Amino acid sequence: GDTIEVIVGEAQSVFHVHEELVCAHSDFFKTAIKPEWAESYPKVIHLPEDDPVAFLCYMQWLYCKQLPTSKDDECRQLARAYALGEKLLDIDFKNDVIDAMVAKASIFVDGIMKFPGSDAIEVLYYGTPESSPARRLFIEFWTFVGKEEWMTDQPPPYEFLIDLSKSLLRQRPRPHGDRPWIGFPELYHVKTDKQITEGKP
Repeated sequence: GDTIEVIVGEAQSVFHVHEELVCAHSDFFKTAIKPEWAESYPKVIHLPEDDPVAFLCYMQWLYCKQLPTSKDDECRQLARAYALGEKLLDIDFKNDVIDAMVAKASIFVDGIMKFPGSDAIEVLYYGTPESSPARRLFIEFWTFVGKEEWMTDQPPPYEFLIDLSKSLLRQRPRPHGDRPWIGFPELYHVKTDKQITEGKP
């Protein structure tokens, strides 16, 4: 059948994909294939802002229903793949990427489970709308199993931190005991040099 030439990224990596196959999955391609192209060849679509590795992953999924990733950077690659699926308007692809993310976070490989770090979160938040269920998945990863050491020198995006704060406040139990500020406002006073030297509260 007819093929479409897809030029991806700043390096202009070239891919060829069967028109009927990709249009059956992607509403983006279905819309991009304009009627006036019906008799023209080659059909070319440019995706200058997208990641060639993510598009290769999409091609592999289209033809083989596999999501290849390297072990060193799986979460970020899957985040890039999901963001691409968002742009291409391919629901089945996005859902399979979600399943792969959940699998990575559910199975021990070499003694560890893999959860998204700051870099993967940044990719996903940049490439998805506020209503994205993938964002909700990342928030719930961090809400239920997140650790302080996940906060590296490169913090997650501000928008993610706001979403995470809301989620943690919803999920956390109320602390037991008296509220620490009641009866002890001096706990929050700025200490003078003398108080610091004498070790006074």
